[in-house]
Amino acid sequence: MQNPNMSQKNGFVKLKKTGKSMTENRHENQLPSEGFVFATSGMEYTTLARRAARTLLSHMPDASIDLFTSEEVSDPVFERIHRLDNDWFRPKMHALGNSRFDRTVVLDADIVVLAPLYELFDVLDYCDIAAVEAIGRRKILEGSSLPRSLPPVNSGVIAARQSGRLNQFCLDWEKEVRNSNANIDQIAFRELLYRSDLKYYPLGMEYNVILMESLDVWRFERGAPRILHVRELHTRPAGNPEEPITLDEVLGGSRRAHVENLLASELEPEKQLKPNPPIVNLRNRVKNIETTTRKDAGLKRKLHSVWKNILPREKTNATNGISISAASGKSISKYLSAVLALASQKGQLRICIVGANDGVNNDPIFNTIRNHLRDNSQLVLVEPQPYLLPILEENYKFHPDAQILNCAIGEGETLTLHAIQPDYWDQFTPAYSKGWPIYRAPLGVTSIYRENVTAWAKENCSDTNADIEPMVECIEVKSQTLSEVLQQANWKGGIDVLQVDAEGFDDEVIYSSNLDATRPSLIYFEQKLLGNRRWSSLRNHLEASYQLFKEGHDVLAIRKAGK
Repeated sequence: MQNPNMSQKNGFVKLKKTGKSMTENRHENQLPSEGFVFATSGMEYTTLARRAARTLLSHMPDASIDLFTSEEVSDPVFERIHRLDNDWFRPKMHALGNSRFDRTVVLDADIVVLAPLYELFDVLDYCDIAAVEAIGRRKILEGSSLPRSLPPVNSGVIAARQSGRLNQFCLDWEKEVRNSNANIDQIAFRELLYRSDLKYYPLGMEYNVILMESLDVWRFERGAPRILHVRELHTRPAGNPEEPITLDEVLGGSRRAHVENLLASELEPEKQLKPNPPIVNLRNRVKNIETTTRKDAGLKRKLHSVWKNILPREKTNATNGISISAASGKSISKYLSAVLALASQKGQLRICIVGANDGVNNDPIFNTIRNHLRDNSQLVLVEPQPYLLPILEENYKFHPDAQILNCAIGEGETLTLHAIQPDYWDQFTPAYSKGWPIYRAPLGVTSIYRENVTAWAKENCSDTNADIEPMVECIEVKSQTLSEVLQQANWKGGIDVLQVDAEGFDDEVIYSSNLDATRPSLIYFEQKLLGNRRWSSLRNHLEASYQLFKEGHDVLAIRKAGK
């Protein structure tokens, strides 16, 4: 029987106002000087704010909401609209400092409220300003003289108590950001907050959930999310300003269901609901799926011709003590020949695989590691897709020294990937994936380039009339350079083998790998999706230090002697 305080509409579990917030006792009469504020410049952001405000009202129908904007707009969802004289892209400082409310919660336009938020006003009984820690650190901490232990703050959700000190803080904040020409406001916010006498209180991460993939591992013990901060909303049309933003728009089926269950578990504690996160459910789905792998039958026997081709008397391409002749490709691939030749010389190999996927299916080196290099190799497996981590861990549990890192390789702090949502995996069974687990083909095309994913999906979807766009989701992941990954793995010095499979992003991974410092002896990557111009640039980048060999759609790069 459904709880009388809960109804479902537009993909939400809607929490009806009961006079109390879900987690805190609430004063019986709401102060009229408490309210929410959106601040926007540009029509797209303003449209998003109008929609976000309607979502907020669906959970808090008595809320007072104001809008500060540079646009000419009228909308009854706002009690007041304050017209800004300029269209500077950071109007929230002015809005926060000039709010008419004694207690204000400023919200970015790309947020989705999931539940009543009365407790955000309550926390201001104990502080002047409250917000959630930012997920990105490197750019904010870089060059700062402040203690590193002081976390940066994301300004997408800020609760503040109005005062002269707050107003001056906002004026200083706006001035600092304008003068610095920075495209982010967290640096100045952190510096000023540290030196201010405003009392700051950190809010729980559930009040500003930025990484949607964190919902895949969001356990019941954390409590239910309250606000989603969906940056992907800026990458698509803003939609109808008179319609609220729904969960159906921003979350796939498994994530949406999990969020709804988490919210319901707090409303009905007597039922003792403890929903599993999607990653646990996925692990249960795939743990019994039989995976197929290619056999390197008689590999030791076949290596005889490879070793013969490495002898100095052969006319070969000499590179860093490894030589590969054209004949070697007739036994096994040049790549595996080079790996095994390098292992015979060094004894112990350091192998880094970027875009490890599940580690098995369609992976050129897995069987070689399992059958011949298990006890004389160290592995770092880099995989940005959270769905694959438990599967990758399971497939490499045989290896005594394999580290799995959940991130992407790149220069920025985060990277947006485009992937087929789990709810649609069973609609993609291309002929080449015969015998593969259900997840392998659709997750294998995950890419930073949305057009690559949608083109593949259109070509391989079993339903030729299906609308592909809703099947593709955005996943924002942490990004690190290869040097940072190796430091995290506690690897000092260079690496021996770098294998890259990044679905059209291979060149950017290699550019971000600081080859002069990491010095991989072998690099193996996919060239097919780069296109002529990008392949030409990457080839020029590598050829000074590496000899290049084409193998079908892939390229093997072997470091030249003395380079």
